[in-house]
Amino acid sequence: MPKTQTPATSASRYVALVRGINLGRAKRVSMGDLRELMAELGHREVRTLLNSGNVVFSAGKTRPEAIARRVEDGLLERLSLSARVQVLTAEAFRAVVAGNRLAEAATNPTRLLAAFCDDADRFATLRPLASQDWAPEALALGPMAAYLWCP
Repeated sequence: MPKTQTPATSASRYVALVRGINLGRAKRVSMGDLRELMAELGHREVRTLLNSGNVVFSAGKTRPEAIARRVEDGLLERLSLSARVQVLTAEAFRAVVAGNRLAEAATNPTRLLAAFCDDADRFATLRPLASQDWAPEALALGPMAAYLWCP
């Protein structure tokens, strides 16, 4: 199995992160349309967060990578939008939140960023940056996300 794939899970809750939508005027997608698309793809209990492209939903035992591909295809076919999608199980998302080593320093959550990646090897290029002192900013790496604190 390639490094970017995870085994099928018994978890039924997932988080989908649709990248690069609703930034300025480019790639505008209403969250209502996104919820409809997710429901058309067979997902249940679909909820979106603000206008972010972040979706929480229920699905059967399916590999997150397979769900992501179907959502990407659906965005292209139904909404004429090309966007990368990363899907995590609820458990994996909780692990990313728990693994944030900058959480205590991040006194204002609007200035804390998390960049998700489905291939931990890609973070190798950031390791030299993470070892530098960026005070008052800070960068930390986890297995599935890079965390950036911008006070």
